[in-house]
Amino acid sequence: MTIAIVLVLIAQGVEFRAGDMTQTSWSIRGTTRLQADAELRVIAVRIERRWDAEHAQFTELKSDAVRLCASAVTTHGGSFEAALKAGPAGDYEVVVAQCGADEDRVLIRRRTVLGHAARAF
Repeated sequence: MTIAIVLVLIAQGVEFRAGDMTQTSWSIRGTTRLQADAELRVIAVRIERRWDAEHAQFTELKSDAVRLCASAVTTHGGSFEAALKAGPAGDYEVVVAQCGADEDRVLIRRRTVLGHAARAF
């Protein structure tokens, strides 16, 4: 039996949580106040902890190697779902952004645990 940690995050009219998690993909589901057919990008970057011997403490860094990305489109009612390729379980910074012509507009940026909790710790 596997256990997944689910966390709900709310900011600026955007809410999301981890959905179904399989061996090959992780679902991020949420709602926004955006109109139907708005294009979104969901990016998850793994947060790694490393021991800093000089300062005798752990430091947290965004991983250069583990960066997951998926696209989503809002439906009527503002809901969306993105399927990220599964990566190593752990602590991630998840960003939901609205796609723009020149650049994406970040709607929400939060940390959450993704993957099966037993494998994360």
